[in-house]
Amino acid sequence: MGTTERFARPQESAPEPAAEKVVAPRLSADDDAGRIAEFLLKVVLIAIAGLWIYSPVYHGDWLWDDDQLVTENLTVQHRLSPDRRVPENSLATLAKLWVSPDGADYFPLSYTAMWAQWPFFHVPIPQPDGTVAKVAWPTGYHVVNIVLHILGALAFWRLLHVMKLPGAWLGGLLFAIHPVCVESVAWVSEIKNTLSQPLFLLGCASFVQFDEATTPADRTRHYALAVLFFLLAMLAKTAMVMFPVVILAYGWWKHGFAFDGRGVATLLLAGASLGLTVVPEMAWLVALRAGKSTWPLWTTCFVLALLGPLTSLGLAVAAWPRSQPDLEMDAETDAAAGPRSLAAYTLYALPFFWISAVLGLATCYFQWSRAIGQEPIPVGGVGSRIATAGMATLFYLWKTVWPFNLLTIYPKWQVDPPQVWQFLPWPIMVAAGWWLWANRGTAERPTWQRHLLFVLAFFVLMLLPILGFITISYMRITWVADHFLYLPMIGVLGLAAAGIGAWHAKAEPREQLLALAVGGLLLAVLGGSSFRYAHAWANEEALWPHTIAGHPDPCHTGCGCWQAHNRLGKKLGERGLLDAAHSHFQNSTRLRPDLGETHNNLGTTHSARAQRFAQAGNMDAAKVEMDLAIAQFREACRVTPGIPLMESNYANSLFTVGRFGEAADRYHQLLGRFPEDPGLWTMHGVALLRGGENEKAIPSLRKALELKPDFKDAKDALAVATGEQPAPSPTGPQAAPLNLSTPSSPTLGPAPLPNR
Repeated sequence: MGTTERFARPQESAPEPAAEKVVAPRLSADDDAGRIAEFLLKVVLIAIAGLWIYSPVYHGDWLWDDDQLVTENLTVQHRLSPDRRVPENSLATLAKLWVSPDGADYFPLSYTAMWAQWPFFHVPIPQPDGTVAKVAWPTGYHVVNIVLHILGALAFWRLLHVMKLPGAWLGGLLFAIHPVCVESVAWVSEIKNTLSQPLFLLGCASFVQFDEATTPADRTRHYALAVLFFLLAMLAKTAMVMFPVVILAYGWWKHGFAFDGRGVATLLLAGASLGLTVVPEMAWLVALRAGKSTWPLWTTCFVLALLGPLTSLGLAVAAWPRSQPDLEMDAETDAAAGPRSLAAYTLYALPFFWISAVLGLATCYFQWSRAIGQEPIPVGGVGSRIATAGMATLFYLWKTVWPFNLLTIYPKWQVDPPQVWQFLPWPIMVAAGWWLWANRGTAERPTWQRHLLFVLAFFVLMLLPILGFITISYMRITWVADHFLYLPMIGVLGLAAAGIGAWHAKAEPREQLLALAVGGLLLAVLGGSSFRYAHAWANEEALWPHTIAGHPDPCHTGCGCWQAHNRLGKKLGERGLLDAAHSHFQNSTRLRPDLGETHNNLGTTHSARAQRFAQAGNMDAAKVEMDLAIAQFREACRVTPGIPLMESNYANSLFTVGRFGEAADRYHQLLGRFPEDPGLWTMHGVALLRGGENEKAIPSLRKALELKPDFKDAKDALAVATGEQPAPSPTGPQAAPLNLSTPSSPTLGPAPLPNR
């Protein structure tokens, strides 16, 4: 199919009489050199645009969640133990990333990419004890993310070219400079996006080539590549889980379908086969999320799930031979020859469906069991989810075509209960879809409505997993985010580029010059906006004030701005700006009083303020602050139980004010979960010792020394407990300092117990 035929097919004329075969003249060497030079120039322009736009983040800092992915991730750092004396074990850590990763999602290829960068992008720092600590160097990781984004833009250009759409290079350039991409490219944690995107686009291009191939060998090769690239993309991030449905939409858009009985039956049987696996596994995941999962239930669901692959195999064996005539026709005829078989395309999509089903279920498991855990996510009921999904769809479409006033965290809509007007996006979208369908034309004579219908179908399908119908951990913060749009928006960008390219090919020379000037100005505006926005992503001290400024003041309870205050408070606290950090933690706790993380962080600043007052001799003020700290730590453990750092802070605060019996009880509870932690055994023993229970303290202190024979604190405390040396004065050391730190975000799983 020609370059512009998909957008402006000329009227068909009577068949011309057969003529002798005309051999096209061969291109000269100068023509070849000119084409190569033009191609390289276009590649360089996309690369330069991407490198310039993201230059503000070359030396950017680590951002939100990067600690859990890189800086505090032992596995990514090729370590199996926090003890630096334990030698690195590359193969064991690589296997762990694939078999039992610690993260909140099963994205092993993305984790492997971070793991592979570690040997090149870390800085050795000597420690006082003679060891060498290796600290991640952010610049290298940022540059890799930028390069992957540029490769994604080039892969998008290739996909549009393979689809024979006009304006293919323009589409790649638009993607490279689009402001919505800044969040994904400037944030190291979103290597999940920048790595999965080029793989997915290469898979799409391979499927298009398979669809248009005319020899069995070419078809087999391109189909195998399409499946391989899709699998790799899904292992990097499961955002493209709906791609198998896109395959069916693509077949309809390009060829049309003959909805015969065999095709419909094949589609229904394939859906039933997938349902045999997906439904029981989802039932088990729902039970797991509700805390009602049992081994009998899991076994039953697993046995039922095995029926899915078996029935799919049977369907393929039974239906494939009957589809061969259609496959042969597809290989030998042009798309204009007539509709294709729905049965054949269903079989084409079946392997993609199974990859999506298996890895999609894995994502649900990791999200619900690790990222969310027992934390309540305030998403509302069915009505709230429907309203949120409709508004989110139009929001994403608007940000694709008007990518300005972007924020890391957008204000969260109040949809529980939903207002009537919040359902309006649905009748608007249904009416638009009906009108487009009514004017869709045919595959042989497509209208622009047909093209737009396919693009919007791609857009909505790629958004579907994150619209709110399935609970994901990010909903604890807000309903929408730019990094969720990184993949869906390529359909809209491709349509815009193709439309401009088709118009440009038919325009008069003077119109083309005017369009070039206007288009260049618009591209400069987009690129400049992205460059300016990239500055906000250089570090968290710039990122969170930018986010807070974009929210109403004051924010309502439940507003996603709580996370901005929370993260900014943490950064300010690390810099010693205690009062400023305290103010931001107060705001985050006001906005999310139902979250233990906010209470914990407010408690740390209260305790730090108490220490400051005590050092100044103001013991009354110190006592007030410590009482407030204990109240916040207690509330943190109540609303979000099971986070070790919060429970440790609560126990330490009780110890600090001399409530040794209560502190010992809290340490004992932690020991039930972490029996191999020598620091916990020591603190438990010291709490008992300070409470006057020397005999009870001795076993705990001896256990600490069994685990860590050279532990000085345990040795000194044991000497006091056994009477070998006198007890320290009441003004002596009390407890381990309370760390001003945020526990690992529930979006990335529970925090480990801090090393003592």
